[in-house]
Amino acid sequence: MEDDTKGSDSLSHHQDSIHLPEISPTASGLVTIKEVLQHQIEPKILEVGARSAPLDLDAYKNRLNKIWGYNHTSTAQGLVTSITADIATINATLDQISGEDERVARIILCLYLQAYGHIMRDQGQYTEAIIALEEAVSIAQWANNSQLLAATLLRLGGIYNDYGDVILAQSRLDSARGDSAGANVKRASADADFQAAVKQFARVRGMKKISPELNIALLIGDGNTQARTAHGKKDAILAALALLKQAEKIITNKYFKGSEGDEYSIFSSSMDVAKRRLQISKASALFAAGWSHEALQELTDMLNLPSQGNMTRMNAYTNFLWAQGYANTGKLDGAALLAQDTLAVMKRIKSEVNIARIHGLYGQLISADSRQIEVIRLGVMLG
Repeated sequence: MEDDTKGSDSLSHHQDSIHLPEISPTASGLVTIKEVLQHQIEPKILEVGARSAPLDLDAYKNRLNKIWGYNHTSTAQGLVTSITADIATINATLDQISGEDERVARIILCLYLQAYGHIMRDQGQYTEAIIALEEAVSIAQWANNSQLLAATLLRLGGIYNDYGDVILAQSRLDSARGDSAGANVKRASADADFQAAVKQFARVRGMKKISPELNIALLIGDGNTQARTAHGKKDAILAALALLKQAEKIITNKYFKGSEGDEYSIFSSSMDVAKRRLQISKASALFAAGWSHEALQELTDMLNLPSQGNMTRMNAYTNFLWAQGYANTGKLDGAALLAQDTLAVMKRIKSEVNIARIHGLYGQLISADSRQIEVIRLGVMLG
């Protein structure tokens, strides 16, 4: 198993020197992104009244980079209050600026909405995530910024894909409980989410030119989603895998530019991470297509790559894929044990989307053997 020693417990100590308005804990639980953007929040809560000095946009950019850094190594969920306050501050200032200042501020607001949507998706708040990303799409279109629009659409597609995964996991639980009708309804719903994801990826594919990093993200996202909609059809599965092969070619040839910030730029900042992300995506796609032995081979090949001990989320998801592979090949005890370890990490970083995936794996395991002691123990851990 990979090192996952960095967790969310250290987040409370990650305070930077940028002074930002705060939302009280009670209020933050009630605030939606739509309320923030429509100026429906009490000024006394956000304390974002008229400002005599312009926003320090570089400070906001730096803060965004830190947010993504926490997301990669553990979780940024502890920063949601500050992120929401940042969004409110920038949004409230738009009426006071124009020209280039307004353009740059709106771009930063778009990036903040992407980060917020990504975290909401991790919390399992998919409707809130989609609302944030759709608003970000509108801003990117207003800015006439194709790279920004592509990144936003890719993230929106990823949210739909994850939502489909979660609904599919729930269908496995329904099947395990003998509710075949409920399982069928959920499978149809998941397929609709996957199709919505494909639609977002198609919009990006229709753009004339995007960066290599975004192209990799497009190929990986589209390939994974198409594998989920292949429904066992070999030609469709091979077409999905061909997209991942194209991403591999870009990574192998190192067609990168220097950049910083969100997870898409990881492809350029670390070749080792880029290769690992690709292997994970290939394994995920192969499992979705029903090709478990091929998926396990991809995971085995990944053992030859340098360890990424500080990438807690990535490592935990890799272990989930190993557990999925063990379950698919009848190694129930190993699957349950690894799922238990993975669940502990996902609970620590509060990743509801991945906890839901483990619920689906548990449904598969109890359908195979509900009396297996480690499977029972996993059920107790899930609650």
